[in-house]
Amino acid sequence: VNMSIAILPMSAEFKWSPATVGLIQSSFFWGYLLTQ
Repeated sequence: VNMSIAILPMSAEFKWSPATVGLIQSSFFWGYLLTQ
């Protein structure tokens, strides 16, 4: 899943703030990095 694209409709649907979006993206990045 391309999170940078998928996060746009998700943030609109769930009404996430930019800080929440950043937290989700950084969590996905670190989780992906550690499992590779």
